[in-house]
Amino acid sequence: KRRNTYGLSLNYGLASPLQRSSIAIDGGFFYNELIFNQGGTLADGSLLYHYLRATFKKNWDKRYFLVLAANYIGYRGDYPASQGKERPSTSVGNAKISLQQRCIISSKITAFLNVDSYHNNLFTEQKNQFFFAETGSDFSFAKFPVMFGLRVQNLLNVQQFNTIQVTPLVQRFNTININRRNIYLSVRYEL
Repeated sequence: KRRNTYGLSLNYGLASPLQRSSIAIDGGFFYNELIFNQGGTLADGSLLYHYLRATFKKNWDKRYFLVLAANYIGYRGDYPASQGKERPSTSVGNAKISLQQRCIISSKITAFLNVDSYHNNLFTEQKNQFFFAETGSDFSFAKFPVMFGLRVQNLLNVQQFNTIQVTPLVQRFNTININRRNIYLSVRYEL
């Protein structure tokens, strides 16, 4: 018996130079019919992968820049049942929502703030949510060829997060450790 793969991907973008903004939307799905060998017996299964991404960018007088982005990736697997057990069906989704801001305060001072909201393992018992934030600034002084920078990463001091990967061959649960809150100071000399 033949196995098929189907897919569709669409994207749309709109830029408005007069309003200094742009919108981009991208989405799609891929469906695979699968065949499994269970002790010499062939069994049917399937895997569906789908995604959606949306981004909005805008700047105000090239002094304040804003990027809002949302990403979603989902998997749904339909696998053959093991001996005497119910046919398993797994759905996993991961989403990320981002806010990025940058402000040019003067020709010598810039600042930024990035905040990401992660929603992992949706539709499972291991679902979790966490926020990741970083901020920083660069500044220099008139007629002084040195630029100073300050960065603070992992503002909320997130320690770890979990992910699930589901494929026809592997089901994996990972715990990822994250570096604790970091503060970086830098000095750059400009020639």
